[in-house]
This record gives sequence, C-alpha cells and structure tokens, in this order.
Amino acid sequence: MKKIFFIGSFFISIAFFNAQVNIVTTAPSASLANGTTGLRAPNGNASHTSVRACYHVPASELSALSSSIASFGFVLTGTLANAPANGTLTVYLQNTSASSYTLGTSWSTATVGMTQVFSGVYNIPQGSSPTVVDFQLPSNFVYTPGNALNLAYEYVGGQFASNFAVYSAFTNSAITCGATNASATLPAVNTLSTTTFRPLFRFGSPNSFTNETAVIILNAPGKVSQQTGLTHTISATIFNGSNITKNNINVDLNIVGSNAFTAAVNVPSLAAGASTTVLFPSYNPTVLGISQIVVSIANDQNNGNNQASFTQSVTCDVIATGPASFAPTSYSSGVGFGTGSGVIYSKFRTAANQTLTSVNIGISSGVSNVGRTVYGVVCNSLGIIQSTSNPLVISNLDLDQFFTFNFTPVTFLAGDLYYVGLAQTAGSPACYPLGATPAPNATTLYVTQPIAGGGFTSLNTNLGYFAIEPRFMSPCNSVGVNEINNDAVTNLVLQPNPTKDKVSIRVSHADKTLTLEIRNMLGQLVMLKQNIEGQNEIDLLGMKSGVYFVTLTKDKTRVTQKLIVE
Repeated sequence: MKKIFFIGSFFISIAFFNAQVNIVTTAPSASLANGTTGLRAPNGNASHTSVRACYHVPASELSALSSSIASFGFVLTGTLANAPANGTLTVYLQNTSASSYTLGTSWSTATVGMTQVFSGVYNIPQGSSPTVVDFQLPSNFVYTPGNALNLAYEYVGGQFASNFAVYSAFTNSAITCGATNASATLPAVNTLSTTTFRPLFRFGSPNSFTNETAVIILNAPGKVSQQTGLTHTISATIFNGSNITKNNINVDLNIVGSNAFTAAVNVPSLAAGASTTVLFPSYNPTVLGISQIVVSIANDQNNGNNQASFTQSVTCDVIATGPASFAPTSYSSGVGFGTGSGVIYSKFRTAANQTLTSVNIGISSGVSNVGRTVYGVVCNSLGIIQSTSNPLVISNLDLDQFFTFNFTPVTFLAGDLYYVGLAQTAGSPACYPLGATPAPNATTLYVTQPIAGGGFTSLNTNLGYFAIEPRFMSPCNSVGVNEINNDAVTNLVLQPNPTKDKVSIRVSHADKTLTLEIRNMLGQLVMLKQNIEGQNEIDLLGMKSGVYFVTLTKDKTRVTQKLIVE
C-alpha cells in the first residue's frame, strides 16, 4: 500500500532532529514522505547484487543544513530484512546550482566531478519497526549553503536475505528526480533508468549545541464528541538535541479557543540525543467548537522547533484521529491497494456503550478512482467484521468529497477497541481512493486487513492522516436506528463549489419527499429545507466561510456532499 499523489503542504514541519553527534536534516522532511520503495536503495535481496543511483536533492530541502556534512543515511519503513544481509556501499556528493536532475542515464558520466565521501559495509537493518541508518563520513564534505546536491551511491551485495527491505520515499509523478539501476549480477550495469521516486536521505552536520531541545511530536485526537466521551490524555515527545545531558526541562501545554486548559510537566533529565514522551493531566473539554493545542518549551539555541500545535474540535457525535480542520479543499493525496483489495482502518474506543450508525470518508481526487468499488467496514478487535455498508461505485462527482457510508447499527462496548475504515475491491487501473492529509507522525494510528476479515497488519509508514470519521447515534443528528442502507438516494450536484453567497443544488429524483440539511464541521444543523426536487438555488448569506456538509435524505437513505463557502 502506498500514497501516490504529491503532497504540497504539511501540518507540522519538523525540518531536522538534533542528534548527539550530528544535527540531521532529512530531505525531504519525513512528514512529506508520500511513498515507499524497495527498488531504488539496497534492499538486501539477491536481486540487488548491484545497485547504482544518482539523485538531485533540491536546495529548498537543505535550508537547515550547515556548511559541513559529516554523515549520510536512509529512512526505512517497518519492512526490513528477515536475515543478515550486507554489502559495500559507496557514496558520492557534489554541490550544484541546478534546480532539477541533469545528470542523465550513464553512471560513468553522471559521477564525473563528484567527490567520494564514504565507502564501507552496509548491514541492511532487520526487524519489523521503522528505523534509520546513518554512515559517518571519514572526513566532512564541504557543502555550499543555498546550493542543491547531486548524490550518487553504489552498492555491491555480499550476503542476502529472502525478502526486501523497504525505504520511505518521496514521489512527484511530474518531476524526474534521478536515475537508478539494480541487477542480480556483476559487474554493475552502466545504463540507468530515470525515476520519479526518491528515498528520504539524511544529511548530518556536526552538533555544537549545548542548549537545544525540541518538541517533535504532539499527540491528541482531532475530534472528540459529547456523545462518546471527552476525557483524554494529550502527550508530546521531547528530544534533547544538545551534545550534553539536559536537566529540568519544563514542558507547557496551553489550549485556547472554545475550551481553555493549561498544564505543565517536568523532564528531570534527558541524555544527549535521547527523546522521551510526556503525558499531561487528563483533559475534559465540554464546549462545542474548535480549540488550538500548543505544547512548548523554553527558548534555546534553535527556537524553530520549540513548539508544536494541533487543531481540535468538540463535536456532538463525530470522532476522528485527524485534526479538526480535516476537510481540505482537495484530497490530492490518497492511499489504497492499487489493483489489489483490502481494508484500511482507524482505531477507536468510546468511554461508554455507543451505537455507531455511519462513517464519513474522504474520497481522494485521483481520476483512476472512477469506476472502482469501495464500502465502509466496522470490525472488532478479533478481526471479525461487524458491519459493512452498501458499496459505492466511485463517480467523478465523488472525487474530493466526504461520502457517508451507513451501517446496520453496531454497538461499541465501553473501553473496547474497534476498527472503522474503507474497503477497496480488486480491479484495474490501480487506484488509491482513501483521502489523506500530511501528518507529523501517523505510524501507530492505522492498520490494514484482508477484505474478508482476519488479522491486522500495522501500517508503520507515515502516510498522513486518513479521512475516516465515525458518527454515532445521538439526539443531535438525523441518523435514526432504521437508517441502515446506503443506496443512492439520488444524484446530488452542488454548483459552484466552492461558492460565496449562493449555491445551486440539483437533484435527479422525481420524488418531492426529499429533505436537505446543511451542517457545519461540528455536526451542528445550520439549514433545513423540505420537499427538495429538481434544481434549487440556496441563499448562503450569513454563513461563515468554511467547510459544510450537504445531506439529502429520503426515508431511510441519504447522500452527502462537501460544500466549501469562501
């Protein structure tokens, strides 16, 4: 499973981590990783007896890098070698003012003028957890700040594993970023093939900081609901980027907006290069609305990483992992199984027994989604599917939309773990239908499962926040016990969308018993109209700018579209 669409922005930018020996810049930032690759870096399999690769690393990704490069490395996913595998890795670097890849497809020509900065044994990591690997250069490479880098590496395998190690990667299908070749034989092939996939690279500079700590991760639910329970614990990961142990690190939590809250914790001691997770006192927001969560530490030698923020909303009946402002203008990024099948889940618990009635899921913008079939799924912690919605055959009108999948009501028992997500059936062409937005850390939030049920596989690669928002039965929504079908009520078209003061709502159903609701991001009803048919012009004057959900209901079925008011 991989994300194939380019992510142009991200929620929290952690440009670099300060290590005890080196300050490491990841290029691009780990939060921009939108793919994986087991082909363009040494994977430890015999098919990679020889690997050659040349890449262009843009200057924009190296702005945090100093003039001295002391180490080079890779970022790997949780798919690693299953047995010892190693070989010789040789790395080359070159300063360049070029704004794109210009080295061509001949290894011997591309590496002319480059400086060999490392040659040594590369032991491919083993295990099942995401990891990084860094190689200390025997002498530092002089980098010219503001320049890009040409990077080349050659690997010759000596010991092999039966499976493939997989690397975190960045891809933009519109941009050729390098050229690579892998072969099961020696000598290595000189001719390379261009690629739009680039592994995440790590460049380390000597660390001179004696007073440097960072807030690198903030964990909090994006949407909590009055219906399912509100109390939760906010946590943050603190990193000591100094070259000495730091004592008495004060970490502050401040929440402002609809709900206000403050707290503080102290880290007594943190070794150089170490990180720790701090837990704040339980937080119980009660007021409907949006709040901003900020975790911060005191100013130090690098103030650019001293705080992290997250937007959270209190809703009536909707919960979600992603941030409160999750519904973007476009789900240009998507995840899925390509031509295969499977289910992608988010994990949820409720404080008391609750009845799940539906899930809102964002469909990504990829045109390859059109004609493919998806449906909502609820599963218990044993891997037994509890309910599925009727299928949706994705049309052009469904792209970039939040779609409501209704279930036969499922009871969530208090404290038990449940999984809610999207199933994708096999088909062609390859598609990635589940909408996603970038996240600083989403390696523990999601799992996958075969489409027929069974065991779960943790998704350890950060592919962003997934657009999965369960809704529960409550006094404040219109979903009743009998709303168990997801048959298409009608075709619902909103034009223009986005809009400012008016929207034309067109339906293709002759029945005059259709009801139209418009709700805001909190699930609050802001407009209700009865007996909708044909084409209707709705006056939106007085509605604030933001994202709304337009729902058309007939008897026990309904269809929902996203509306953006500018």
